[in-house]
Amino acid sequence: LAKVTPISTIQGSDWKSPLQDSYQLVSGIVTHVDPESGYFIEQTGNGQAGNASRGLFIEAHAAASKVDSGQRVVAGGQVVERGSRRDTMTTLAGVDRFALCESDLPMPQTRVQLPLSSKEREALEAMWLEFPQELHVSDVYSHYRGKLTLSTGSDLRVPTEDFPPGEKADSQARDNRDASINVHSTAFELLPTKVGRPVEKIGGVMGHDGREQLLLLTPRDWKASTPPAPVAAAPG
Repeated sequence: LAKVTPISTIQGSDWKSPLQDSYQLVSGIVTHVDPESGYFIEQTGNGQAGNASRGLFIEAHAAASKVDSGQRVVAGGQVVERGSRRDTMTTLAGVDRFALCESDLPMPQTRVQLPLSSKEREALEAMWLEFPQELHVSDVYSHYRGKLTLSTGSDLRVPTEDFPPGEKADSQARDNRDASINVHSTAFELLPTKVGRPVEKIGGVMGHDGREQLLLLTPRDWKASTPPAPVAAAPG
């Protein structure tokens, strides 16, 4: 039998895999399935593997219909980077070996909190994450495409509203990015929401849309809080 390479070894601690363009055999638990493109797996273990992610995206259109969350699989293919910016998605492509080993396994979970820097997010790439803190909807511009932005506050001020273009505005923009996360789910089509609405819990896989990282959710992965009922004014 060929030797399985730990996912954390494939991911490495930099923006791109140290094993890019090599053939590797990997094993992990399925955490999220996209029937149109593939699925995510994660090697078992608690917390992070130093500065290396334990998750990996498997680009396998045909096999995606055969797998489900909680299954342990083995797959073989070429390590590539997908995406147009610095924070690409390390991917196993051209999969020519696949085996389903176990089912109904507990899902790996790593608890994290915002703010998260770009480097910290890279170390969480393709992993299933749980955010225990209360977050708020801060941007609904792409809601019609199933995307929202959540942040640690009810809104994120445009940096140039407070500072002229320059160092201070750039610093505020970085702080805004660290304090927020873009999320995607088809469930948003059924859950209309507004800026400022709190989210009680959120969990999902740190995925990628080809341009930037975003948290991929399923309906079970989040719960929007019900806004409090308005208090009637006292008679007067």
